Amino acid sequence: MLSIDPRVVRFRPQPFTVDLNGQRLLTRPAQVKEVLAQYERTHGPRIYTPDFCVDLSDAKQVALEVKTDTFPGDERYAVRLTRAGAVLSQYGYGLVKVVLRHSLSGPLKQNLQLLQQAKRLQGTLPLPTATLELLHELEGLDLTLGDVCRHLNLPLNFAPTLVLAGAMSFDLSTCPFHAQTPVALAYGELEHLQLVGSLV
Repeated sequence: MLSIDPRVVRFRPQPFTVDLNGQRLLTRPAQVKEVLAQYERTHGPRIYTPDFCVDLSDAKQVALEVKTDTFPGDERYAVRLTRAGAVLSQYGYGLVKVVLRHSLSGPLKQNLQLLQQAKRLQGTLPLPTATLELLHELEGLDLTLGDVCRHLNLPLNFAPTLVLAGAMSFDLSTCPFHAQTPVALAYGELEHLQLVGSLV
């Protein structure tokens, strides 16, 4: 999902641990071990490790907390996040909680797989500019994914490439890549690929 979102410049899994008492970022396992020992008798959360650190195109940095909808979190968890958010803000990070469905299935899962495959091939199978210019002939029409592919004389399996290129858009979280899926011309915009924000 992070590799598809156009706002994401870079992301790193579990890049550091937050010392909730010392209010600092720990980057080495030895530091974490030391802090856990130091606050062994302290009540309440001692450390917090974000799932991902994300650098966004607007120069913002975000720590992502990723959970499933089967674990809403208890009071201790809420305290940990609140304290971690306060420390992270001192270092210029926002803390964002992303909630995923326990079984990430259906359209979103399949769409992510297809988009990731298309992205890997994007450099070897670029869309000719002349092909994309043909889309203007479809302005003002009610369109399906199949309509667009037929008009461009492209097979349906090129649809993910068209979506990545900002040629057309649809709700990727609820609709599959299917010939009958309603789509809209995107005119180069990539907001439909901002999948992380849609789950916050």
